Order: sequence, then C-alpha cells, then structure tokens
Amino acid sequence: MQIGTTRVVLRDRTITESCDLGLRFLVSHLRAYAIVGLFVLVPAYVFSGLFMRIAGPVWGWTLTVLIAITANVPFTMLAARLMFSESVGSSTILTSSLRALPVYVVANVARILILGLSLLFGGIGLIWTGPATFFLPEALLLERDGIVSAFRRAGALSSSEFAEAFFGAILLGLATLIAPAISDVAGRAFIESLFDSAPPEPLWESGGGWLSLAGFWLFVPVVSTIRFFIYINVRTRIEAWDVQTRFTSLAETIARSGVRS
Repeated sequence: MQIGTTRVVLRDRTITESCDLGLRFLVSHLRAYAIVGLFVLVPAYVFSGLFMRIAGPVWGWTLTVLIAITANVPFTMLAARLMFSESVGSSTILTSSLRALPVYVVANVARILILGLSLLFGGIGLIWTGPATFFLPEALLLERDGIVSAFRRAGALSSSEFAEAFFGAILLGLATLIAPAISDVAGRAFIESLFDSAPPEPLWESGGGWLSLAGFWLFVPVVSTIRFFIYINVRTRIEAWDVQTRFTSLAETIARSGVRS
C-alpha cells in the first residue's frame, strides 16, 4: 500500500458522506470500472436475461441475486487497489477475484443460511444478522481472514458501529431494489420517444426483463464501492486505520531502503 499516492483523505465521515465519496470515487475511476464490468457485468447481464426469459421472473431474479453476490468480488478488490494506486491492471483484479471466489462462495452460502434462519425469529433476528454480516466481503477479500474469522471480524466491526452497518445495509438494500425500477421506467420512455414504438411491458406487469436487469447490474459496482468506503470509515473511526496504514507504509519504505534505527 502506498498511502502517499491515495487521492482519498481518510477521516471520520457520516454515512451520507461515505456514500457521496464512494460515488465520486467510482466516477473518477470510471474507465477502470468499465473494463472490469465488461468482463463481469456484461456476461452476467446476458446470462441472467436469457435465464429469466426461460425460467420466468421468480427464478430469474433468484439466480440474478445469487450471481450478483459473487460479482461484488472484483469491484470490492478494484476499489481497494485504486485507493492506493492510480493504475490497476484489470487482469490482476480478475485473477485475484477468481482465486478468492471459492472461499467467498462458501462463506456467502453460510451467510444466506444464517439470514434464512434469522427469519424464524421474525424481523428482530434479521435486524441483527443483516448488519452483523454487512462487512463480510471486506473481511474476506481485503483482510484475508478465514471464513470463521471473517464472520467474527465482520460482527466485531458491526457491533462497534451498529448504526453505520444497519443504515448502510438498509440504504444499499433499498437502492438495489429501486435501481431496476428506475432503469425500467427510463428505458421504456427512451424507447418510446426515440423509436416511436411500443416499449416492453413494465416491470410491475412482466416481473422483470432486459431493462430492469440493466439497472440492477449497473448498480452492482456502486454497492461494492459504497460499502467499501463505509467499511473504511468504520475502521478509521474505531481503529485509527489511516494512522495504522501510514505507519505500515513507512515501515515498508524503511525496510526497502535498508535504513537501520
């Protein structure tokens, strides 16, 4: 990590500031996100769209959400790498993501089971388990913890800043639900005005289609990036992470230069 090259000031922020910073960070690195998205989002979009046409909206959205969980991996890694380096190779991100994928899938299967079991206790169970696993991707991918350790780490971060994790999960969850509806409405209006032809059936009648799926998949890197910056903010607040990483960088520099105290 080269802290001196980062263009993001690490300081305590509100959750809205973290969201704003994440969006501006994504836009400023749009080319890198677009290249990774070409290899990740485009195939996922085509496959989920074809599957939805064959299996129907219920199974189509189920598969789409499951694929999207794994599609978060490269964008989380990309955000972390770009924070400390201006140039990151897409091949490096994709290769690292593939290596991390098996453990990530197993951990998220366990996460889904935990969330499912929490429903047995009604809303109270989900209110706790949802935020408690909010930072699981970062614990697995960035801190490189094992599965059990990652769950403990994610839970510890969320417990320290429960409001941050709770409102982050609510905010990103609601935005993920709204994104397909927005793209469906906008896409239908665009088709109707530009081509002067009847647009596809709306989302609330068809259950889903190419237009709504486009909004869903385009929002995947947004979710990954914003969650990463919420994670950074929580670590900065409870662990002075910015100071920690600066001293780590200094230690690495001293070691490379052969300086002795």
